[in-house]
Amino acid sequence: MPPTDLQFDGRLTRIAVEYKNKQFIADQVMPPIPADKKSGTYKVYSVADEFLIDDALVGPTTEANEVEHDVTEDTFVCHDYALTGYVSQEDIDNADAPLKPMSATTKKVTRHIMRRRERRLAQAILNTNNFATANKLDVAGAWATLSTDVWGQLLTGLDACAAPPNVLVLDVASFRAVQRNQTIIAAVKGTLEPQFIGQTKGPAKTAAADIPDAIFCPALAQALGLDRVVIGAAQFATSAKGQALTKGRIWDLPNAGKGGAALLRVAQDETEDVVWGMHLQWKPRTVMTWQEPKRGAYGSTGIKVAETSGFKLVANDAGYLFQDTLVT
Repeated sequence: MPPTDLQFDGRLTRIAVEYKNKQFIADQVMPPIPADKKSGTYKVYSVADEFLIDDALVGPTTEANEVEHDVTEDTFVCHDYALTGYVSQEDIDNADAPLKPMSATTKKVTRHIMRRRERRLAQAILNTNNFATANKLDVAGAWATLSTDVWGQLLTGLDACAAPPNVLVLDVASFRAVQRNQTIIAAVKGTLEPQFIGQTKGPAKTAAADIPDAIFCPALAQALGLDRVVIGAAQFATSAKGQALTKGRIWDLPNAGKGGAALLRVAQDETEDVVWGMHLQWKPRTVMTWQEPKRGAYGSTGIKVAETSGFKLVANDAGYLFQDTLVT
C-alpha cells in the first residue's frame, strides 16, 4: 500500500480532468451526474402516473384535484476505480521542466482509467438484460444491406420507448452502414428517393458503379429529434499482456464483430424525469502522489488517478436496443 505521505496533487488533477481523448465517448452518451453519497437510495416515480392527464378544472369553491404519484425507493452504489504509474527521480531531474514527465505519466494513466470507464458503460448499454422484452430488435445483420428500412426501424424504436430517447449510440461499423443507407438518406434529405453520387476518384473510377450519398451525425440527430448521435470507435486489447496484440471494439460487445446500437433516454443533469439509466459520480477524477524510495536509484514518485462512479438502470422501457446490426 502507498506510504503515509499520499497527498492530493492539484496540478496533476487539473491535467487529468482536462485531458480529452476523442476516442472515448461514454460521457457524451451518458453524462455523469453528481451524487451526494457513495451509496444510498433515491425515489422512483411511476412511469404510468407521469403521463396521466388530470382533471384540472375547478369551480369557485371547489378544491383542486391532487396530483398523485406511486413512489418507491431504489438503491444505488458508486464504485472506486484507480490506477497507478511511477516516474523515476532521474527522469524528473533530467527533464527540461520537472512537471513534464509527471504530466506525461498522468495522461497515460488517465487514458487507461477512461478506457475502463468506456468499457464499463458500453457493457451496461449493450446488455440485453437492461431492456424491456418489447424494446429490443435482433436485426440479424440487415443493416449491412443498404436498402434495409433502417429509418423505419429507428422510428419503431423511438415510438416504443416510455419517454422520448435523446441519444442514439452505435458502433463505428454500424454507423458507416447507416450513413449510406438508402432509407436514411431519403428521409434525412427529404427526397423520399435514394440518392447516389458518381465515383470520380480512384484507380477504378471509369468502371466503378455509383455509390450512395452519405449523411452525418448532426443531420441524423436533427431528423430523429435527438440531442445527439454518438459513434463508438474506441478499441481495447483482446490479447493477454505479452502476447501478440489483437484488438476489439469496445462498442461492438457483447457479440464481437456483429454490430449494435441503442436509443436511450438519459439524464443530462439531476432530474426527476423518466430516464433509461444514470451515470452517477460521487468523486470526480482525482490525482494523488507520494514518494517511493524503493523504486530506482534515487527513488520515484507514485501517481495514482482515482474516481468513484456507478451506473444505475432506472427504466428499462425508456431505451431500445438493436442487436447484431451487421452480422447475424
